[in-house]
Amino acid sequence: LRVGHGLRVGHGLRVGHGPGFRCRFHTASAVARPGAGWVRAGFHFVKWVPRAFHCAVRVVITFYMAEGRARGFCNRTPGPRPKRKVRKAQKEALLETKMFETRIDIPKQKRTELVDLLNGRLADITDLISQTKQAHWNVKGSDFIQLHELYDEFFNELVPLADTIAERATTLGGEAHGTVRMAAAVSTLPEFPSDAYGSIESVEALADRYAVLARGLRTAADEAERLEDMDTNDLFIEVSRVVDKQLWFLEAHLQKAR
Repeated sequence: LRVGHGLRVGHGLRVGHGPGFRCRFHTASAVARPGAGWVRAGFHFVKWVPRAFHCAVRVVITFYMAEGRARGFCNRTPGPRPKRKVRKAQKEALLETKMFETRIDIPKQKRTELVDLLNGRLADITDLISQTKQAHWNVKGSDFIQLHELYDEFFNELVPLADTIAERATTLGGEAHGTVRMAAAVSTLPEFPSDAYGSIESVEALADRYAVLARGLRTAADEAERLEDMDTNDLFIEVSRVVDKQLWFLEAHLQKAR
């Protein structure tokens, strides 16, 4: 950059400051009227700004991606999503029944089936516990306080039942599958509707799900009898008796007196 009679920028552009100044570019030279050189310079400026901006953006993105790869935050070549068979295998591995030695005089094969049976109902009752709390928190309407307290009472009754089922599974030498994710993987209950806020809507939704659990408990009781474990059979009958009573309380809100 040299400042003299005129202004010389680099070696491609020379601009004077008097009337009739000479404007010379590296591609052409011309004698122009005052301001003509600035017009052409502006044209070239506008032409190259988008390209310069694009290059700058690419440099910034490349830098941050390199930094992210160095720190393990990103990967430009992510691996494929796990196939359905792989996910199914992972799920089966999570729910695989682990059996331990025990002196209980029931054959191991039958104990394994009984533990699977118990874990299935444990998943249902764990799911129902969370759905009951969901209804307890969100119920609306003129019957709010009555249903709010009733649902909380149901919750407090279901938790010990889940504990009883889980402990029977471990008593037989098995492993209780009691986490929420384990329950969600095998629960036979439908999901609680997200829009069941009204009193009647929440009662109907819970009644449907308590009925599913009650039916599953009776089926499990019959299966335990087939496997010749009357203790587990009695346990399922005891739990089903409590769930039937809770279902009665719910359906009483829906039945009309004649």
